[in-house]
Amino acid sequence: MASSQQSSQGCHEQERARIAKPSMFMVTALWMERSPLAQRPSERSFEGLELGNQARPNKVGSVIVLPSDRALSVDCSRNDVHGGVIGLYKFGQERYKGCTVYLSRRPCSYCTKLLIQAGVVKVYYLPTEPEVNDPQDIKAVDNLFIVASVGLSPFIPEVNKVVLQELKEKTSPWTPTHDEDAIKLFKEKLKKDHFDGDWIDTASQILQSPPFDDADMVAIMQTNMDTLLEWIAHTSQGDVPDDVEFAEIDHNLKSKPIRNPGPEGASEECPLLKSPVPSEPSWQNFALHMTRLAQMLSQRSDDPIRGVGCVLMYENEVISIGWSGFPAKATYGEFPRSACKKPYIIHAAENAVLTKNQQIIRKADCLTSSAQLYISKIPCRECVHMLVEVGVKHVILPGSEHDDDAKDDVFKEMLQKDKLKGYMSQKKKMPSPPSADGAKRKLPFENENEED
Repeated sequence: MASSQQSSQGCHEQERARIAKPSMFMVTALWMERSPLAQRPSERSFEGLELGNQARPNKVGSVIVLPSDRALSVDCSRNDVHGGVIGLYKFGQERYKGCTVYLSRRPCSYCTKLLIQAGVVKVYYLPTEPEVNDPQDIKAVDNLFIVASVGLSPFIPEVNKVVLQELKEKTSPWTPTHDEDAIKLFKEKLKKDHFDGDWIDTASQILQSPPFDDADMVAIMQTNMDTLLEWIAHTSQGDVPDDVEFAEIDHNLKSKPIRNPGPEGASEECPLLKSPVPSEPSWQNFALHMTRLAQMLSQRSDDPIRGVGCVLMYENEVISIGWSGFPAKATYGEFPRSACKKPYIIHAAENAVLTKNQQIIRKADCLTSSAQLYISKIPCRECVHMLVEVGVKHVILPGSEHDDDAKDDVFKEMLQKDKLKGYMSQKKKMPSPPSADGAKRKLPFENENEED
């Protein structure tokens, strides 16, 4: 990590290239659709039309952004509730009024009418297969938005090639090297899952959006999509590889053995646990997914030396996201960009606590507390006290981040007093390599099954 910091310090006077905030929100929505939390709604969840099996609603990830440009809700379809409105059920119309919505798919008429009624001002969606792929429903959605004078636009997140190149050159806190084969395979899987085949032609026929009829615009969209998928693959599969697992640590930051779950606990499809249980594959899979989201969010940071991202969860719900950076609306040059930046940088955990959508979390000294923070760096002294105060109990972080004992003293103290529980990444034993008969290498994510 020292070499990574030194290389960053050499260019601290330059403004850091990073993914734009709207693009980050849309990437987050897509990642939530892929979350272990996400469930495809049944036909019974949608009564607007007499639908056949082929028009069953798809899973949708959503990010609802307040007029202040802060995320109010980060969620997905689950429990037979559509992803576009699950946050509305929790927070009500008053919190949604004036919000901008980012969806991983074009909304169905059911979600559309509720979003309009709640007073949202704009809805962006990825131009892939709609939530309900039915011509009548697509037409109804168009009519609803036109009459309400609310904007509905396809949106492909743009990742500058400079941003992608800098990402490739960075050292990840989760792994010292990048597996280029795994990154390539995961990019192919993302494309197959969301933009398989001639997706531009499909989008043009289904969505009837003017940009899809312009050859120059189509070429730009294809380039942007390819760069986006490569960025997602690098910052997820590349930066937090499949050979990562999480073990509880003691107050000296030493890993405790992970108990073998035995035959009854070996299934990766057992119900999600509200608190970390390292022996359960389902929790390991969930932790890997949320850790990757935290790593993605770190790429939004404008900290010139080290960007940090985090995801704050409670009762298996994302209650906030955060990344480190200068105060909102700050322009380049208003604050120091070197080692003396510390008084001005707001840490990722601080941003997450400030923007959490639940004001009360059960106190952290309660043994049943389920509040979890997935973060790409050990919290500092200030953040540790704040996390304990608001009720965070579990902190999941990289295993290569404890090289400065002096800075980690408060974190260790809270572990020793059982105010916090820590879980650090470590490399797990992977399946034996393929035999010499030329069998194709298979990665763990290639065994993922689609939820019906």
